[in-house]
Amino acid sequence: MNCVGIFDFYRGLADIADEALDAAFDEIFAVNVKSQLVCVRAALPELRRAGGSVVLTVSTSGFYPGRGGVLYVASKFAVRGCVIALAHELAPQVRVNGVAPGGTLGTELTGPRSLGLAGHVLGAAAGREQDLRRRTPLRVALTGEDHAGSYVFLASDRARGITGTVVHCDGGIGIKGLPSARRPGDGRDRVGAVQHGGPRLVQAHERPERRGRGGQPVAGIGGRAGGQDKARTGRASQAAQTAAGRPGQPRTGGKPASRSAAARKRSARRGGLSAPGRPSARPLCKARTASRSAGPSHAQRPTIVPTSVGNSMTRARPGACPCHPGGISGKP
Repeated sequence: MNCVGIFDFYRGLADIADEALDAAFDEIFAVNVKSQLVCVRAALPELRRAGGSVVLTVSTSGFYPGRGGVLYVASKFAVRGCVIALAHELAPQVRVNGVAPGGTLGTELTGPRSLGLAGHVLGAAAGREQDLRRRTPLRVALTGEDHAGSYVFLASDRARGITGTVVHCDGGIGIKGLPSARRPGDGRDRVGAVQHGGPRLVQAHERPERRGRGGQPVAGIGGRAGGQDKARTGRASQAAQTAAGRPGQPRTGGKPASRSAAARKRSARRGGLSAPGRPSARPLCKARTASRSAGPSHAQRPTIVPTSVGNSMTRARPGACPCHPGGISGKP
């Protein structure tokens, strides 16, 4: 079991001088990572003989950013890798697991000498207990006694089927997530890293309007006016197509869109048209031709004709004939 470590007190990469980076890296990784491997290597023969167990100390910093500086977080990620690699290497004789404590009251973690932080003690920070309670979902400030049970369990025979695992005793940091809230009554969500002052999603009503040279709103995706104009244009187009008797078909320049040759042939066979809008050169039908000499009675008298669906009867409009109930347009 190894509980040795030093802390970099949240030093970022830009906060470390060029001439101090090598020494700080070597010191932090020697204490936080190399010490773990040295301890296991020294006890390895006895561990294999007795079928023992290894428990290394990781940290919440080995899983989440923001719980230390770049060197400390990197070193704890390395310890997490040691747990997995050693568990794979030493099985089945030796089990290897880890414990990832969160912030702990009374810790004696100090800083590296290479960064001039040897006299700083993490547990002596002012307001530490209140800070630990505030940042954990369980609102607890844990001590070393709270973490001890996890070490004892992993080292005992009750965990004989567990290896390569890290137990998190951190007050629930892993379930914290990003804060999300809904203001009552306004229906707007505020989503984002509010705690850290990060960005949030921009709502549709907050997007600026796009305006042209004259200061008038411009229709488009970027502004509210664009969305409203688009919706109105879509409704007007649909209404125009319905009024024209051709719903769902696109119109170009106020004229029907071009049809395929097969569609024109079908229309010509049904309504006596050889092309859109032009009557065929041949007579429509014998009944229509004969009616011209008989006067308007045949052309204007409603005609009852059978349909092809259900053998029912349809009352054709005036001007239809038994041969062409749809008349010149071909529509029954």
